[in-house]
Amino acid sequence: MDVSFLFMTKPPFLLCPGVGKSGTSSLFEMLQNYNNFIHCGICKETGYLSLVDMCRNKHLYKNFDVISLHHRSLLKEWKNYIPNFETQLPEKIYSDYTSQYYSLSTYYEYYVNVYEIVKSVYHGVGDFSTSYCQHQFAPGYLKEIDTCLSNFFTVKIVLLFRDPIKRLFSNCHMKKLILNHPTSASDLFNQDIYNYNIQNLYPDTYHKFHQVFGDRILLLNEKIFDPNDHTQRSKLEQFLNLPPINTQIIPKSNTQIYTEPLSNCNILKAKELLKPSYDFYNQIFYT
Repeated sequence: MDVSFLFMTKPPFLLCPGVGKSGTSSLFEMLQNYNNFIHCGICKETGYLSLVDMCRNKHLYKNFDVISLHHRSLLKEWKNYIPNFETQLPEKIYSDYTSQYYSLSTYYEYYVNVYEIVKSVYHGVGDFSTSYCQHQFAPGYLKEIDTCLSNFFTVKIVLLFRDPIKRLFSNCHMKKLILNHPTSASDLFNQDIYNYNIQNLYPDTYHKFHQVFGDRILLLNEKIFDPNDHTQRSKLEQFLNLPPINTQIIPKSNTQIYTEPLSNCNILKAKELLKPSYDFYNQIFYT
């Protein structure tokens, strides 16, 4: 079913900046695999917009070269979502996108070309990069991104939130298990709850994007994956002009097995320190 006409002749570009460990990967899987709605090109998460900003301000990022090298190696390691996808891109676009000289014009041209390749199957393209919620994008840069992409696309934002304590503890387990962090997940959690950027992550993320994208933002929480509660999915379907999402094909969340539970003391302290995010979360979803 071609729904491009519902976007005023412009195909949709869905930017999903996270928040990380809130189910962004599952949302991506649901939209790409089950409804043929979004295709992200070489891989789901590139963090390319952060790299453009860092490339422009290299003097502020002493480790930019290391991050750039990691990004390029990551793209080459990812499995393609369409066989031989990169060979279908114009050679210059692919080489520019995987180079160390990141630019917003390359980002735009890359996704225009991605859309031309996948439009017979997918309704639009998108970027699901959870690093964007924590990157300190200036409002002027976000406006530049919107203006650039809007030349061809209808740009919409989905922000996915989760209970702040569960989200943070999940993130600490990721650091511990996947990144092989030497500190225990519980100790990492106790350190992170004192981080101002963590305490204010939810309201800061929302206001950062809202001041540029306004009513083109949809806020969702983990209930989007609850097969018995259609409220969140109904909002998503309306926001993106999607047909009803079949509850039988909702992806299962990547449930982590916690080897170190949080104590009641940890939870009480976290609720106190994460109050700005908790207040925002409860106001949006439970009032």
